Amino acid sequence: MFKLAPTTTLYTSYVESLQAGTRVGDTYANRGELLKPVRSNHQSAQPPLLG
Repeated sequence: MFKLAPTTTLYTSYVESLQAGTRVGDTYANRGELLKPVRSNHQSAQPPLLG
């Protein structure tokens, strides 16, 4: 949170995650294969809040 003025605050956030790989189901040609881990991130910012 950043206090831009006495009555205005800006909120920002950033998150990274790592999800384990999963095994492919039996109904697919590459069944049983272990998929690579998935890395993701999320960034957000909210407009200034008054008060």
